[in-house]
Amino acid sequence: MEEKIKIKKSKVDARMPFYITLGKTVIGFGKNSVQNEYLTFKKAHKSDTFVHIDLRSGSHIIIFDDKPTNEELLLASEIALILSNQVAGDIKYTSVSNIKKGTSTGEVLMDHYKLITLREIRESTYSLLKEQKRFIS
Repeated sequence: MEEKIKIKKSKVDARMPFYITLGKTVIGFGKNSVQNEYLTFKKAHKSDTFVHIDLRSGSHIIIFDDKPTNEELLLASEIALILSNQVAGDIKYTSVSNIKKGTSTGEVLMDHYKLITLREIRESTYSLLKEQKRFIS
């Protein structure tokens, strides 16, 4: 008689957003509206930094730091472009404390923000994104 083998499936919580690290700083990002909402309104602290592509829907990027370096802002901005399938564009950033929930899942309203304009994305950012991990609930 043949023995049945039980295969355990890994339980990945689809709500959980992704992250990379730059030195000791964690940069999180969502890939859909549910992950965006969880990242911005459950995982992030009010003092962390919120980054988003300007004038279109896209991934929420959170720099888990209240005073990110220029390199961290640049990297987060490049990630925002990559995840929006763009190679150049304007990126907004502000403190999470300036973010309010919109009417639909993942939608945000921003009071005050600064703007970064990028004309290209560095190859090193694409490489770093290949090392992404998922937050654990």
